Amino acid sequence: MVGAYAIAISLVCLWKYHQLLYNGLDLAIYNNALWNTAHGNWFWSTIQGHNYFGDHFEPILILLLPLYSLWQSPILLLILQTIFLGLAAWPIYLISAEVLNGRWEFISNQNKTPFNRGTAAELKTEPLRKNNVLALSIACLWLINPLVHNVNLFEFHAIAFLPFLFFWLFYFYLKLKEQPATKKVFSCFCVFVFLCLMVREDVAFIILAFLIIAWIDAFSNKNKNLLRITSYGLLITITYCLASFKIISQLSPAGFSPFSYYYDWLGQDWGEIFKHILTIANLEMALGLLAPFLFLPLIRPQYLWLAVIPLGQIILSAAGGGALAWQIHYGALFLPALVLAFIFGFKKTQIWVAKKIQSQYLLLAVIIIFNLALWPSFGPFSGKAAPISNKQVVNGLIKKIEPAASMLASYEFLPNLSGRQEIYALNYFFLGKQQFGAADYVLSKKPEYILINFDDLIGFDLHLANLNWSAKYYPAGAARLRELLKDYGIVALENNVALFKKNYPSDRSLYSINNQQPAISNQNEFNFDNKIKLTNYGLQIIPLRGISRRETDHKLFLSLTLEPLQPMGKDYQIILNDGTNKKILPLAYGLYPTSQWQVGGKITISYQLDWPVMENKSIGLELGKLYGGLEIGKLRSTVTVIDGAEKLGEAVKLKLE
Repeated sequence: MVGAYAIAISLVCLWKYHQLLYNGLDLAIYNNALWNTAHGNWFWSTIQGHNYFGDHFEPILILLLPLYSLWQSPILLLILQTIFLGLAAWPIYLISAEVLNGRWEFISNQNKTPFNRGTAAELKTEPLRKNNVLALSIACLWLINPLVHNVNLFEFHAIAFLPFLFFWLFYFYLKLKEQPATKKVFSCFCVFVFLCLMVREDVAFIILAFLIIAWIDAFSNKNKNLLRITSYGLLITITYCLASFKIISQLSPAGFSPFSYYYDWLGQDWGEIFKHILTIANLEMALGLLAPFLFLPLIRPQYLWLAVIPLGQIILSAAGGGALAWQIHYGALFLPALVLAFIFGFKKTQIWVAKKIQSQYLLLAVIIIFNLALWPSFGPFSGKAAPISNKQVVNGLIKKIEPAASMLASYEFLPNLSGRQEIYALNYFFLGKQQFGAADYVLSKKPEYILINFDDLIGFDLHLANLNWSAKYYPAGAARLRELLKDYGIVALENNVALFKKNYPSDRSLYSINNQQPAISNQNEFNFDNKIKLTNYGLQIIPLRGISRRETDHKLFLSLTLEPLQPMGKDYQIILNDGTNKKILPLAYGLYPTSQWQVGGKITISYQLDWPVMENKSIGLELGKLYGGLEIGKLRSTVTVIDGAEKLGEAVKLKLE
C-alpha cells in the first residue's frame, strides 16, 4: 500500500509540476535555498531576498543535502515528501498494534466509565491476528486520508516530514514504558526527539506538549527511568526552542520572526479576542480536521493536547482559522495529535461496537467509506481548477533562457527556474518589499531575463492591493515594473506570457501612449460611461495549422485604442465574451493601469490570444473593476477567483474583419 501510494501521488505531483501548477512560491523557495546551499551559499534565497532560516529554522533540510547534491531538482523534493508521508503508515501500524493489543492506556483510563469498563481485558481476548488486521487497516486509513493528500500536494514543506518522525518517536515512547527499557530503545527515542525538533522551530511546542504528557504518565506510574528521560527532554526542548527563535531573529531582515506580523492585532481588548476565536471559520477548521477521523479523537482526547499550540497559532492569527488550515500543509501540524487520539478513540469505540453489534470490522468499514466520500469535498481534487498554461509554448520560452542566467519570473515559472543563483519573484519586485514589508526587495543587478504571465497582474490587483501589509506598496508597483522593462526587449509573446531579455533589440511593444494611431479598420467611437472612449479597434481571428493543432485552434489578434475622458481612481480590466468563450485580460497588460491614465492621452494596446472559433463573427468587449481574491483550488494550486465586476458602461460588439 505504501508503494502504491508513493507511486500514485508522485505521478500526480510530476504532472502538476510539468503543468506549471506549483504556483504558491514555497516549492521554488525551498529549491532555490537548497540549490544555493549545494553551491556554497548556505540557505540563501534570492526569491525571498534573505536567508531562508530567517523565516523558519529547519535544519532537517541539511540531511537532504547529500541526496540533493546528486539530483538538484524540485522533482526530488516532491518525491521525497511523498515517500516520507507514505512511510508514516509504517509506525502508525506498529503503534496501532501496540495499542489495540491492550497494553497501553493513558493514566486517565484508570477512571472507568460505563463506556470503557473492562475494555483492556475484553480486547486481550481477541486473537492477535485480528488485532494486526485492524492495525494494518488503520495504517491504510492514513494513506486514504484527504488531509494527508492535501499536505502532499500543496507545494513542498519540511513540516511534511513531521508525521513520519513523530510517529516513530511515539512508538519508541511506548517501548520506553516497558521496564526495563533497552539502551537501543532509549537511543532511538532521543534521536527521534532531535529529528522532530529539526523539522521546524514551532514543532518544539508539539514536542513540549508530548513530553509533558509523558512526564505526567511516568510520574503517575512511578516509572523513574521514563521520568528522568522526559525531564531532560523538556529541558533540551525548551533550550532548543529558544535557540531556534534566536537564530531566526538574527537571520530575519525584520530582526525577529516575520510571522509575528500575524499577531499584531492582539493588542486589542479581550472582547475582540474572544469574538475572533468564536467564529464559523474556526468551527469549519475544527470540523474539517476531525471529519476524516469520524470524530473519534474526541472520545479519547488526551493526545489532542499536542495540537493546542498549533491551533492557537492559527486561530489567533489575524486571518483566523478556516478551511485553508486543512487544505494546505498546516494539516501536518495537527495530524500527529489527531492520529494518536484516533487510535485510542478507535480502540474504545471498537470494543463497544464489537460487544453491542458483534462485528469486528463494521466501524472500520464505516470510516473507510466516510473517508472516500470526503475526497470530492475535502481532498485535493476539490475546488476550482487553476488555468493550465500552454506547456509547449512555455517550454519553448524556457528553452530560450540559459541555465545560469539571472531571472525575474511570475509565480508559476519560479519552480522550474529556481535552480540558479539569482532568481527573483515578480510579486515581491512589484511591491518593492519582502514578505510582510520586512525589508526592501532589492535586485543585486538587473536580471538577464524576465518571464511574466500578465494574468498575474490581475491577481495582484485582487490580492496584493487588498492585503493589510502590501496594500500601501501596491500603487507604485506598475510604475516600478514599467521602469525596469525600459531596458528590455520582447523575445517572444504568447497569449499573456512574455519573455523579455535585457538590451534585446525588438520593435515589438505591448502598448503605446500618444503615438500615431495604427492602421486598424474600425473607427467607430464607443463611450464607456463617459470615462473611457474606444476610438479604434481591430479584430482578426486566424486558424492555426500544424500536426498537433485541432480544428478549433485559432489565434485572435485584437488592437484597441482607448482615450481617458476623466481621471479614474480604479483599475479596470478587459472582459471579452463571444457568447461561448470568455476571457479576462489585464488592461494595458497591467503595466499602465487606468488609475494612472492622463486625460488627453491615447493608449493603443495589442493582444494575441489562443481562441476557439467564433460562430457569431463578433465578440463583446466590456471594461470592469474586478473583485475577488486568491483561494486554494484543485491539486492544491493557487487560483485567482473573480467574484464579480463593476462594469463600466455597456458592452461593445467588436466585429471580425
